[in-house]
Amino acid sequence: MKNEPVLDDPLPQTDMTHFRKSLAGYCAARHGDFESVNLFVTLKRTVNELNGILEAAYPGPLRVTPGRINILMTLDTRPDKRMPLSELGEFLVVTRANITGLVDGLVKDGLVRRIDHPEDRRMVLAELTEKGRKFISWFAPRHQALVKNLGSCLSSDEKNRIVGWLDCLREHIRTITINPIEPFNG
Repeated sequence: MKNEPVLDDPLPQTDMTHFRKSLAGYCAARHGDFESVNLFVTLKRTVNELNGILEAAYPGPLRVTPGRINILMTLDTRPDKRMPLSELGEFLVVTRANITGLVDGLVKDGLVRRIDHPEDRRMVLAELTEKGRKFISWFAPRHQALVKNLGSCLSSDEKNRIVGWLDCLREHIRTITINPIEPFNG
């Protein structure tokens, strides 16, 4: 029988076991909240590993990154395959500078073009090119298979619980007022 992780185990044996033991000691010595620190370190490490897998899975002349994938897939969901850059940034929750840089790269690769909005000359739209439509038609089934494989170690219930927990965490984060810490002056 396959040895599957149990999400409710306090510290399952993983590649992070040694690190977590050190982290627990560090937090205990400095009155830190080990569970919160462990959560955020694990989330960050997981995101980094997922990004690395996505980038490694699609070598070739077109740089495929999570940000670029998100833009292409979002444009592909639109009936006219276009969207204002400002809406695209809001939809994907990225800054104007990030959207501009991502779209610049997709334009350079010929997957997206910028066009003027037909009714508002102040607005610029990102639109999938024919090459972009062909790419996303080729890419989407391969990407979906990879994502399915990545999530195959979890049951549907576990996936839904994780999403619920992360939604709860994000909602809480949005309510927190951050008071900047004074700069270190040596």
